[in-house]
Amino acid sequence: MLLFVNGHLIWNYFVFAGHFCGTGMENASKRRPVVMKTLIVYETKHGTVEHAVALLAGKLHGETRTARVSDTLPKLSKFDTVIIGGSIYFGEIQKTLAMFMVKNREELLGKRLGLFICGAHPDPAEREKELENAFPKEFRDRAEAQAIFGYQIHFQELNPLERSIAKSILRQKVDKVGLNEEAIEAFAAKFN
Repeated sequence: MLLFVNGHLIWNYFVFAGHFCGTGMENASKRRPVVMKTLIVYETKHGTVEHAVALLAGKLHGETRTARVSDTLPKLSKFDTVIIGGSIYFGEIQKTLAMFMVKNREELLGKRLGLFICGAHPDPAEREKELENAFPKEFRDRAEAQAIFGYQIHFQELNPLERSIAKSILRQKVDKVGLNEEAIEAFAAKFN
């Protein structure tokens, strides 16, 4: 049986295409699954962000690499997703992270983005404001996930000014671990 459409012999065309060109399905079982590549770029002062990054990296599927922004970074072009995180001191994220975002703005805006902070402000509304102020609006608008992962306070690692702030504003006088593993898990789920 021949099928004519607009004067063309369609049946023969499909037979020809299927026979010589293949359907593409014959090699489907040999294809490798697409593996998402994620880079987590972070900065840390006392190790809290690094600890949160380790927890996050362990929950992400695919190939994940972590890199401290103050170290040598891999090429962003090798990654599908870039997650950026840092800690908040005196209401601001680390300057090295801010400079990284400015320098790599165009390339970062072309990636799947995730943004997080670690911060200990006792007021949840203030923590949300810190998250908002930590990243450019255009990054926040494109981000698939944004979160506050909590904090850790290790008094022996704090300088006198930081100890004073922890005692007066945070009302903390002993070591405290306040990382929110549920927030880290929910954040990771948005990329899996």
